[in-house]
Amino acid sequence: MAISKEHIKRIRKLHRKKFRTEEGKFVVERWKNIRSFLDRAWEPVEILAVHPPEFPIPGGVVWQQISPDELSRISALQHPYDALAVFRLPEEEALPRSGMILALDGVADPGNLGTIIRSADWFGVCHIVCGAGTADAYNPKTVQAAMGSLARVKVHYADLGDYLASVSAVTVGADMEGENVFDFAWPENTVLVMGNEGHGFSPGVRKHLQRMVSIPKDRNAAAESLNVSTATAVILAEWFRGR
Repeated sequence: MAISKEHIKRIRKLHRKKFRTEEGKFVVERWKNIRSFLDRAWEPVEILAVHPPEFPIPGGVVWQQISPDELSRISALQHPYDALAVFRLPEEEALPRSGMILALDGVADPGNLGTIIRSADWFGVCHIVCGAGTADAYNPKTVQAAMGSLARVKVHYADLGDYLASVSAVTVGADMEGENVFDFAWPENTVLVMGNEGHGFSPGVRKHLQRMVSIPKDRNAAAESLNVSTATAVILAEWFRGR
């Protein structure tokens, strides 16, 4: 059965943060990514797909077959894959206090945020705390870049300065003038803070940073800096190696 214009309009609204917040829903595209959320028991509202999944669907979860043209009309992607699902946004949870916690200060690009979520998942970091100016984790570009990792990494939003002031963990910022990350001894409980690529840390965050780490570069390198998602992956890899 064809989906109505009103149905298409309702789903497309979820590509905008205002309506995601109002409706308490967000969109995940591609069966592979949808499966990640289903496997972690996220609550689906509806699933629309061009063809059946190649994996067992949990009991009680139904999907509707649509045409490729209909999928292209509801997708946020220039080249849609095979399916689109609407999930309910998760309930807010208590902010993390121990272990390795990643915090983001003004990481505004949704693609960078999605890549960071994916790196966090890869290296076993379960929590990301996002401050002002950081992209929405449920932006379609973020969800797509995270490649299913958003289903496994909990993303929180808070006043980052207040959060850093409240934790007993050691707060570590990534900065060009910091200690060499390859020689750094990571405390058991750490909040690693990554700042905005162009502006660095906001004043309310910087004042709560106790230590700084940097990624050394080759003496002949002409690049001025690393992309924030790349830098995050390098630092997390080094933390992972030494833990």
